[in-house]
Amino acid sequence: MSEGKSSSGARKRGPYIQRGTACVNCRRRKMKCDGIHPVCGPCAHSGHSEDCEFTASMSHLSQSQILEQNIAMLEARLEELQQAERNGAPAVQLSDPYTASEAADERNIANFMVNQQPLGFFLDARPSGPRSFKVISSNGMEIQPSNALQSAIRLWGARLGREPGFAEQEPILVNKALQAASVSVSDSHPNGIMHGIQADVLLANYFLSDMRFVEGKYHILTALSMILTTGIQGGSNPPPICHYNAEGFWGVLVMDQCWASVFNSTPNMNIMSISMHQVPQGKVSDIVHNLKSFLNDPSTGFLSRSTREYAARAAVVIERIIDTKRNWNLDTSMASMNNPELMSILSRLERLVQALKGTLPPLVRGAGAPYDHYSVLGNLIFYVAAMKLYGISASRVATSKQKQLYSAEMIINIVTSNENRSCTLDPIVAMIWKEAVHAILNEMLAVRKAANAGGSSVTHYKSENELLGIYRRALTAVLDCSTLTRYQQQRVQDTYTNM
Repeated sequence: MSEGKSSSGARKRGPYIQRGTACVNCRRRKMKCDGIHPVCGPCAHSGHSEDCEFTASMSHLSQSQILEQNIAMLEARLEELQQAERNGAPAVQLSDPYTASEAADERNIANFMVNQQPLGFFLDARPSGPRSFKVISSNGMEIQPSNALQSAIRLWGARLGREPGFAEQEPILVNKALQAASVSVSDSHPNGIMHGIQADVLLANYFLSDMRFVEGKYHILTALSMILTTGIQGGSNPPPICHYNAEGFWGVLVMDQCWASVFNSTPNMNIMSISMHQVPQGKVSDIVHNLKSFLNDPSTGFLSRSTREYAARAAVVIERIIDTKRNWNLDTSMASMNNPELMSILSRLERLVQALKGTLPPLVRGAGAPYDHYSVLGNLIFYVAAMKLYGISASRVATSKQKQLYSAEMIINIVTSNENRSCTLDPIVAMIWKEAVHAILNEMLAVRKAANAGGSSVTHYKSENELLGIYRRALTAVLDCSTLTRYQQQRVQDTYTNM
């Protein structure tokens, strides 16, 4: 075996490499290549392993060059079929699907990039061309997304783009995304697991927004399980991957806690009951410990300045409120309201809500500042938590009713704000919006009944006309973005019609 060549299954490096034998990627990037096959050192270290290709000699072409050559031959053959007339037969007329589909693909990817946060995207994606994008890798380099992540992004992009023919293409795109997600753990991509978690988050929100709740909850569980079992929590990893692990876990935790509250069920991860021995050491362990500490002591500080962390805290609190209402049957009976144990629990929950109120992330952005969906979502989850907590005693305590309805009005104000128009792409926002509007309609009905009964000494939040104005403003939210939002809007309108 001569120097500089590699034997089967082995990688050797000669004292030098001949001119012109560096890999295609190093030549393109003007990097010094070491010639190691099948992936050279510079490509391996920079996270460009999948782009490393060699041309063994001038008589051999790289894979990309072969593909380009084949494409040129096929295009020439298509041109021949369209133009040639043989034996008196008319030329074969073929449509060119590439221009339209490329243009649509470019628009779809652009739509996803603009709206990625409400869809649950926690990684850092950056456009790298008209129809391509890259994601920051564990070592801070830009790399191609895994197959699972690309498929999930293109699925969402196609829905957002609403291009003609999407209804026919959707089942194919969904099936492709599901197949890619199912093998993401075994993907050879250098960040395949993290990208697989991100793909599951996108698929969860896709199905939830389509009211396919079983599938949506399945992908939440899959994402959470991958985080807890694959050992990606960080510790020795470079800062970028630790950051995205934390952002990903907070985001998945928000989904898990909020949707458990929607369905009045136990979350997949119960922060209060989970043992620290069940949580792998690392970044996730730190987060779980911090959340446990916060639930026991509301003065516990934050781990970071991430708005996802705030939203996760608020989501855990709302789950605690729902759990208390369920355990004490507070939705059906107020008989236990004088129980000292329950009063102690409610007092502790109010301290948690007040702690959240004192750390609400700001909604006002500076000129040109990017939209931060988790600032919006954190505020919405806080206000729905306050709604549910004060709603427990609203029928008995006037101040509780005022706080409940004020929180409902704040939710409507946030969702209908022009700056937050895209927030309803997040399916949990549709559920929060519905809760707030129903609270306003219930109060409107109470005011109407009191007026019909000849007046009442009960102090109401606002007049019927003012409440009607809030209801009409609620309907100005962008609610035509998914099956779920349209359904919730129709339910609200039906409730108003039947009042």
